[in-house]
Amino acid sequence: MSINISGHGNVVGNNSSSNVNITAPPDLLTALDKLISSLASHESSIPDGSRIRSDAEAARYEIAKPAPRWDRVREILGRVAKGVAGVTALTGLIDNILTMIPHL
Repeated sequence: MSINISGHGNVVGNNSSSNVNITAPPDLLTALDKLISSLASHESSIPDGSRIRSDAEAARYEIAKPAPRWDRVREILGRVAKGVAGVTALTGLIDNILTMIPHL
């Protein structure tokens, strides 16, 4: 009798571990680029706008890595979402981005 297990990230046994790298879909990077460029034009209407833009750029940098830390990305984008809450155009963009990442 033989058992064959194939796939990515399969582990068996005590103290076994696996690393699975999930890269960002291209449309996520495109949406984040659009948010960053829109932040530039709305920066004066956002309290601490330069920090919010810096956070969005940090999220973009993390997402572009071969193995993004998705928990870190969610944390950063959560701050961005709170920061742009009063600007309708930006709220729509960040909401769109946040809907793309829950499964990543």
